[in-house]
Amino acid sequence: MGDVESWATYEETDAKHERRKKVIERGVDLISHVLKDPDCRRAVIVSHSLGTAVAHDTLLEAVRHNRAHNAADPITGPIPLDKIKHFVTLGSPIDKIHYFFESYKSSCHRYKRVVEELRGDIGNAPFSRNRKPYIHWINYWDEGDIISGALHSPANRTELKHRVDNVHVSNLHFPDPAGSHLAYFDNRRVISDLFKIIYKGAYDFADAPLVPTIGYDYESVFLDTEDKPGRVKFYAISAVLIPWLLLLGLIFRFLDINIGAMVFWSLAAFSSAFVLIGFLFGTMRGHRLPL
Repeated sequence: MGDVESWATYEETDAKHERRKKVIERGVDLISHVLKDPDCRRAVIVSHSLGTAVAHDTLLEAVRHNRAHNAADPITGPIPLDKIKHFVTLGSPIDKIHYFFESYKSSCHRYKRVVEELRGDIGNAPFSRNRKPYIHWINYWDEGDIISGALHSPANRTELKHRVDNVHVSNLHFPDPAGSHLAYFDNRRVISDLFKIIYKGAYDFADAPLVPTIGYDYESVFLDTEDKPGRVKFYAISAVLIPWLLLLGLIFRFLDINIGAMVFWSLAAFSSAFVLIGFLFGTMRGHRLPL
């Protein structure tokens, strides 16, 4: 949590901002070194967890660097960001960081507007070029992974076709939060998609078909959201209810209403058994889509 708080510090006067600045500088140096190599023709950025926020802000910093030298087309240079075709995030907390941790304070709404304008969104370079989607941002998330989530904060407010391609996957049979957060690299669907993206150049916006009278069909390039969310809710609700049911049972017992106390304690026992059985069988079965 300390790392997240430090990373979400945008005010340059804050001491923690210095750490963020050094990480971004190193990230910009790295992608600049790779992309400027004449043997590099295409690049895919894959990131996980807090690294997704680091990678995202590194890209935004790189395009700001380019804009200072090439305002007309900042995606092409001096750092050739046009070589990046895909940006893949796994278990990303970007939306949660945006909503809960970002720290910049001002009574002036213009200051906040400037901060957001400098950060940009997916409707700006390098994710878009000439108002058309360019880098395909694919975000894999698991409802059992409390750190991850579908990403909506980077979306452009006017260009709806400029959005993050959120793909939900259910990694484990039982939604262990820590295990689910680390299980993307053992998920057959995720690794298969990464293979297609890295080695075959699949899901590239440049391959979007041109439809007469409509334009380029970018939606056809988006991946299918294989697993629908909702599998975790039963376990989550049951786990949350257990302490409250026990507490209500104690209150009714204190009030000498024994029947009410027995009802709540029975429900707590049933919920506990449901979660425990799910945990045991889920642990035995492991990954839903193992390699």
